[in-house]
Order: sequence, then C-alpha cells, then structure tokens
Amino acid sequence: MQKATAHLLGLERPAGEDLIARCRQALADSAICTLPGFVRESAAEAMAAEAEAARAFGHYLDEPRISYEFCEHGDWSEDHPRKRRHQNRYR
Repeated sequence: MQKATAHLLGLERPAGEDLIARCRQALADSAICTLPGFVRESAAEAMAAEAEAARAFGHYLDEPRISYEFCEHGDWSEDHPRKRRHQNRYR
C-alpha cells in the first residue's frame, strides 16, 4: 500500500499496524482474512435490498463451465484443474 494511502486510512498508527499484521498472518495461516464489522449492518441491508430490486434484470445461467474462463484455451492437460468443469448456476 502506498504511504499516502496508508496515512489517509490511519494505518501507520499502532492499531492500523496491528490490523495489517493480523490480516497478513490470517492470510498466511488460512488464505482468508475476515474483517467482522467492516460493513455496517445497515449498509449490508441496503446492499441486499438494492440487489433484490435488480434481480429481475439479471442473467440466469445454468451450464457447466471452468473456474478459469480466461485460461480455457491454454495448453493445459485434460486433467489439469484449469480444464475441470463444474455445474455453474447464476441467478
């Protein structure tokens, strides 16, 4: 992260440095970093309502696909994970 951005977010303070250290450790330990309370409940509810209102305009997809669409035509062996297909359902 650039110094200017870190300064604006207050990440150079001890609490910010601790947050960064905990996130890095969590990523190293389990490849995921959770930030409880990062999104306020009222904001999450507003986002859910907005998504629900737009649902009718969405695209429905129910077909097999690979997880790495941009690599589908690469020179991968047939048993490589980039070629593995799984049922994909979007609503």
